[in-house]
Amino acid sequence: MKTIGAILENNKSSLGKLLAKCQVNHSLATLFTSVIDSSLAKYCKVANYHRGELTLVVANAAWATKVRYAVPDIIKTLRTQPEFKDIKKIYYSVVNQRTSKISKLNQPRQRPALSKENEFFWRKTMEQLKDSQKTS
Repeated sequence: MKTIGAILENNKSSLGKLLAKCQVNHSLATLFTSVIDSSLAKYCKVANYHRGELTLVVANAAWATKVRYAVPDIIKTLRTQPEFKDIKKIYYSVVNQRTSKISKLNQPRQRPALSKENEFFWRKTMEQLKDSQKTS
């Protein structure tokens, strides 16, 4: 049986390919943020870069308009970087403000808390499992 680490290190496995793609996207997003205007970088995140097409996620319609007018300048700036030398198009999509906020994309998730009642039942269940393992 393979460990998760071995599966992830294998670039031929689906998970390995996905991990490699995520690492590439993360490095491209960092580069993108460092080379474009800082006010724009706050409200726009890289979603994907594939075959010369960059996809951005934008905070709202106002920033989408700014991105639309800035696309020629963004492409020109990005082409100075070896990673983006083949960039042809930039697509952008507005994040649905009701379901998520772009400012929260990179924040760590908080662990959901159990109610006191659920915590009590989980502890009781765990104690029963431990007791049954001792008697087995």
